[in-house]
Amino acid sequence: MMQADLPELMTLRDVLKRLKGKVGRTALLAHLAKVPTFFGDPTHGRLGRRYLFTAAQYRTLIASLAAPPVPREGRSEHAWPSEERAQARALVLIDEMLGRKRKAGRTAKRHRSNGAMISR
Repeated sequence: MMQADLPELMTLRDVLKRLKGKVGRTALLAHLAKVPTFFGDPTHGRLGRRYLFTAAQYRTLIASLAAPPVPREGRSEHAWPSEERAQARALVLIDEMLGRKRKAGRTAKRHRSNGAMISR
């Protein structure tokens, strides 16, 4: 696609017409929310609630759609449990394997009306 083929400014509707059959509205909006920049270049602009795209932003958007997804910093992409949950689950499994049962009187329960601790 040549520079002359792209208008100076496009709306979301214009971009969707160009991507018809490749990317739908919902997927494009999700992608824009997830990938606001691609290698330092913006994939779109905003004017209030309206999405606007320059020719350069449109090319960046196309490149970001073609690239494999990159995990965001600080987010885990796997479904491993937290360390505390894993340890608690392991203790329960060990107790089950050894045939131990927890005694009902050992746990504290909260009173529903005021949240005070009541031991049984």
